[in-house]
Amino acid sequence: MKSNLKWIFFLVASWYANVATAQLSWVNVDSLYQPLPASVHIYYTESKMDTAPFRAYYLIADLKNRNLDFSADTTHNRRLTPTAFYERNNNPVAVVNCTFFSFATNRNLNAVIKNGKLVAYNQPNLAGKGKDSLTFRHPFVSALGISKKRKAALAKYDATKAYSLADAAKIVKDITSTKFDASVDLSIRLGVDPRKANQMVRGSVTLPHGSGKTMRVLALVTPDKEAEAKAAGADFVGLDEYIEKIKGGWTDIDVIITMPSVMGKVGALGRVLGPRGLMPNPKTGTVTMEIGKAVTDSKGGKIDFKVDKAGIVQSLVAKASFDAAKIADNANELLQSIVKLKPSSAKGTYIKSIYMSSTMSPSIEIDSKFLGQ
Repeated sequence: MKSNLKWIFFLVASWYANVATAQLSWVNVDSLYQPLPASVHIYYTESKMDTAPFRAYYLIADLKNRNLDFSADTTHNRRLTPTAFYERNNNPVAVVNCTFFSFATNRNLNAVIKNGKLVAYNQPNLAGKGKDSLTFRHPFVSALGISKKRKAALAKYDATKAYSLADAAKIVKDITSTKFDASVDLSIRLGVDPRKANQMVRGSVTLPHGSGKTMRVLALVTPDKEAEAKAAGADFVGLDEYIEKIKGGWTDIDVIITMPSVMGKVGALGRVLGPRGLMPNPKTGTVTMEIGKAVTDSKGGKIDFKVDKAGIVQSLVAKASFDAAKIADNANELLQSIVKLKPSSAKGTYIKSIYMSSTMSPSIEIDSKFLGQ
């Protein structure tokens, strides 16, 4: 597979029919599984196949995103519940049944290595009646499931109801059960087509109560601006040495501030920085001659946001330790900024849905009527 393509993992329990001739209609269901990383998306279908009911999911993830961690596991010839997979793998974002096989030869291509140990070898297929690869059953299975903690959290609110920002913030605090200070995120689905340049939504906003996150700022500047960047609190300051580090795969930062005069050098890092949302941009104030102010803003709660290919803006707005009122204030600030950026070419409903969630918590739908679209 070419390196610039995204890998697709199918979540299927039993699949014996010939899918090649079926017309399946897939629906994005990211909002049901929030919080999700920006480069992860889940789709669902309830199409019929050969007149029989058929339900399936698939998940798309960017394997080049260094912020994502992928791990393999197997059933080891015994059945495991979705909860068992989830709990024994440190409560991941998603558990996916993932099998790799050749369309040309119908041969299984699986070899699973975990922590340096071969835990499953290339087992043969269990042939079906047909000749197509999709009529063969491959022996690696797992599932997408809900943990006991998530079930307990879902019992504390009505998942079919849309709440006000204030109420949603209170619920998020109540259902957050992590041992660390969880992040609180908003996921906003917009009625735009990001493929069109005139419908791209991106910008920055300074949250009134800060983000609660310690931002690691890299200032890529010329020597005459280094003192200004350091005085403003930049964690890393320099130019050529950091460009070489980034080329080597280093991205242990949250924000990059730079100058127009060095964008020629920084632009060459697009393949590394772009997918991670780290590429400086004049529209977000990260390409500027006011280096000190940009660093101070980033350290003080300024966040950047951008609609992804699926038309979704996902952004941190607070920490779960914040008062509910402060969480709601920060969320409202982000939403109002997005409303102001509505493209003139966007038709119909602009804000299609809003969900609030904390790290590993279910998502709460927010009523968007108060935004006055």
